[in-house]
Amino acid sequence: MSVSYGTDWYVDANAANDDGNGFTPDTAKKTLRGIMTCPGLLAGDTVHVAEGTYNEGEMSPEKFFLTEKKFNVNSRVTVRSGVTVEATGDKTKTLIVGAAAPGEAEKGLAVGALRCATVLSGGTLRGFTLKDGHTDMEWNSGNGSGAGVIADPDGVVEDCVITNCVGAKSIVFWGFSQRNKFVGNTTSGAIEHRGYHSSELILNNTCGTFGTDDGWYFFSTFAGNAKSAGADEFVNFYKSESVYGSIVVGGRCARVMTADIGNFYWEQSTYASMSEDSTKADPLLADAANGDCRPYVYSPSIGACPND
Repeated sequence: MSVSYGTDWYVDANAANDDGNGFTPDTAKKTLRGIMTCPGLLAGDTVHVAEGTYNEGEMSPEKFFLTEKKFNVNSRVTVRSGVTVEATGDKTKTLIVGAAAPGEAEKGLAVGALRCATVLSGGTLRGFTLKDGHTDMEWNSGNGSGAGVIADPDGVVEDCVITNCVGAKSIVFWGFSQRNKFVGNTTSGAIEHRGYHSSELILNNTCGTFGTDDGWYFFSTFAGNAKSAGADEFVNFYKSESVYGSIVVGGRCARVMTADIGNFYWEQSTYASMSEDSTKADPLLADAANGDCRPYVYSPSIGACPND
């Protein structure tokens, strides 16, 4: 079989080994690492991943650029440039599982820890549960970013559940993330650091802030989150963030943001810096404490935003 632009590839954790060529479901590779090291894998190709747990490997060999510096990054899988990696079944049964550093499980921030994934330029990771990712301080030059995913600025993470990750500085770093659910993660920094993020649910995490360093956030719901013990204060967003059409329950409006438009804030310790373009009002969510963040039909947030 010849390999060309737009080729479909297959990975199945239930395969016997990585000896298959990955061209069909019957000849699937066993590991994501196995498929990512195939020389025939090209930008524009799609990797279809069967249900299973993918926790192979240690440091991925690729390097990538962030702010004009090269980093090696410890990740379970590196999504190569321009490649789409998507789960074919139930996302709750298709897992990429990181790891704490040996002997540092309570911190998850030492040498030897593994984040779930790295997404290189133009790559896409879709439809997985990403769990137990931890920051490796040494390999990420000490900044502790992206315990769940670290991405190039145009890498994409979508339709994923990101849970139980522990990061010094963030859970997702840079890239485009959309339609993801963040639940039960811990960081003294931001849940999402830099990048563009939309239509997401940020629920029951422990953090210092939701976003920082020129991040953009659209049409998302933030509820049930708590301040990290390592954070001085729980600020919703810092001054360089742009936030549109979102529901924010808990925290404090303590910074004047670049854009604060069409948002609903509730249960804040202070509303001092809330924009006149946003609203202090109970969004009337069904049962946010237990994960149901649907607004009631008479919620003031429905139809309130010009882009709703």
